[in-house]
Amino acid sequence: MKSSRKLLIATSAAPELLAALSAYGLWLVRPAIFASIGSSLKGDPEVWTYLNVLPIALVAACFRFGAKIRAPLEAQYNKKLYEWPDYKLLVVSVNIALLIGALAAVTQVSLWMFGKQLRDDLVGLLFSGSTLILLVATAGLAFASMKIGEILTEHG
Repeated sequence: MKSSRKLLIATSAAPELLAALSAYGLWLVRPAIFASIGSSLKGDPEVWTYLNVLPIALVAACFRFGAKIRAPLEAQYNKKLYEWPDYKLLVVSVNIALLIGALAAVTQVSLWMFGKQLRDDLVGLLFSGSTLILLVATAGLAFASMKIGEILTEHG
């Protein structure tokens, strides 16, 4: 029961969720913005060719930072991290960020494969939303990785 509560907290407090909801909300209010983005993407074959580079690079960075969070330093410092009472919540949060990032990357790869058949506003929404989600996930994991390293070095 306690682990499901931690999972609910980590999921509902995920900044990636806020990024997704923000993109969706903006799409509901101003679909023309996303239609413009979508038509620009679909209209330029060069951009369409390289559409997958960004999500793959960001997912790779997410996994690298996720690994650094779980094992940031040498063994003697990591032991302090592993003994921290909220370490499991940290691991759950990292795994959620990695899962959401991977889903956003899959969305962009699917967009690259099937996006020509979609409406311009949906292409714009899917591209902008998944890119925003990936940027938020990567930045969050990068900042957490740096902060954990600082804390363990300072107090280890």
